[in-house]
Amino acid sequence: MLLDGLGIRHLGGRNDGADIAYPTAVLVDGDGVVRWIFQSDTYRDRARAEEIFGAVEELRETG
Repeated sequence: MLLDGLGIRHLGGRNDGADIAYPTAVLVDGDGVVRWIFQSDTYRDRARAEEIFGAVEELRETG
C-alpha cells in the first residue's frame, strides 16, 4: 500500500485501532527529487504554512 511505500503508516493510530497516515508534507522538485519533508508522530502536530513556505523559499534560493 502507498502508506507503507512512503513509510508513513501509523499502525493502530485511529481511536478504533485502524491504521492511519502520520501527518506528512513533502516538497518534490520538477525532477521528482524530494527536497523537504515534514513528518510527525502525532496527528496533533502538522507542518505550519510558515514552515512550508520557508522551505519553498529556501529551495528557490539554493537552486
